[in-house]
Amino acid sequence: MNKYQDKYVDYLSDESKLQGFCDYIEFPTCEEEVIDLLKSNNKENSIITVQGGRTGIVGGSVPHGGLLINLSKMDKIFTIDDDILSVMPGVPLFAINEFVNREKKGYFFPVDCTEKTASIGGIFSTGARGPRNYSLGDSIKYFAGIEVIDFDGRKHIISTEDEKIYNYYKKEGKAGVVTQLRLKLLKKAEHIWGIVFLFDRTEDAVGFAKDVEESKIENIMSFEYMSASAIALIQEFRYGMDKLKGVPEFEKDVHMIYTEIFSDNEEDIERSAEILMDLAANNHSDIDQALAVSTEDDLDKMANYRHAAAECCNMSIEQAKKSDNRITKLSTDISNIKDICHYVNLQTDIRYVVFGHMLDAHLHINFLPQNYHEYMEAKEIIKRVSIENYLKGATIFTENGIGKLKQYILEALKETTPSKPPYLL
Repeated sequence: MNKYQDKYVDYLSDESKLQGFCDYIEFPTCEEEVIDLLKSNNKENSIITVQGGRTGIVGGSVPHGGLLINLSKMDKIFTIDDDILSVMPGVPLFAINEFVNREKKGYFFPVDCTEKTASIGGIFSTGARGPRNYSLGDSIKYFAGIEVIDFDGRKHIISTEDEKIYNYYKKEGKAGVVTQLRLKLLKKAEHIWGIVFLFDRTEDAVGFAKDVEESKIENIMSFEYMSASAIALIQEFRYGMDKLKGVPEFEKDVHMIYTEIFSDNEEDIERSAEILMDLAANNHSDIDQALAVSTEDDLDKMANYRHAAAECCNMSIEQAKKSDNRITKLSTDISNIKDICHYVNLQTDIRYVVFGHMLDAHLHINFLPQNYHEYMEAKEIIKRVSIENYLKGATIFTENGIGKLKQYILEALKETTPSKPPYLL
């Protein structure tokens, strides 16, 4: 077994900035090597951490001793059979998208995470979804099946019609190592428009979302919110981010809703756009400031802008970590929020930004502490907010996983409401 050496230090953390440690690290390239690894490590109390693209934000792939299995070299893409694509777990999302665009034009893999370097195995193991979840649904719908090796070294082939799939879906690699995944591809819509609406107040953005939901527009693909604080954070970092070249600079004191609508009929899109414009105006948005995009290049730029919010949070945490190595990523993953305005407008002096999936009532609060005192205070706020929203019927861990950084929230929920599981997923 490959004993850990200092040259592997980059593999001891993920985007959460949590730092870990391990005794051994292995980079299997095929299923047979995974089986050999697990059989040779099959002993009581052995610690195994499964790692993919290290894009997680809760420390799930960060090892705390034992054997670390990194799947980045299991990166083969196999052929497309009808509308099913088979891949190994280490393939990043962007490579899947590029392959499908090249080999089966007019189709796409629907799971649209903002982080395109995320591995497909990691997406499956956390249930990551992305902005288009509103129209397309949970990511499990787009996995036809998996091949997985349990920690005794036994292979299982499981379709998504088998309830056993949930022994591995969203389980963060704690039940075995997925070695192959079968992905369902869908046909692309002929037309996709993206529209940016700007609001002076959170309340107006929320009012717009409620009106859109009541209007029952059927061809909304995504509906993303970004707080004024998130836009201001992007402004601070944008000049070092090549991916934001060509993206308009938005005023840092406005809140944004970015929505995408789709159809094979352009007239349907135009009708939906008109309804959205009217509803936004009714909620005090200046329609003259609205921005519409429809080319693939411009849609990609807006996706980059949405991803920049999360990326800038990571960079801010990285800066704070230089002054105190104990600081890590701090964010919520709560959906089905009943009172969005109360959730977003926290009473605290600690800097935070909010972005996420508005029509799903699934908004992420990201705290940006500048010192360890603020860090600990922010952790307590997240715990309190999680309990408050759980008692109102919210789901506390939706698509980022629990990992190591959110175990304290799970324990607090169990103590507060011991008779009311489940708490998550």
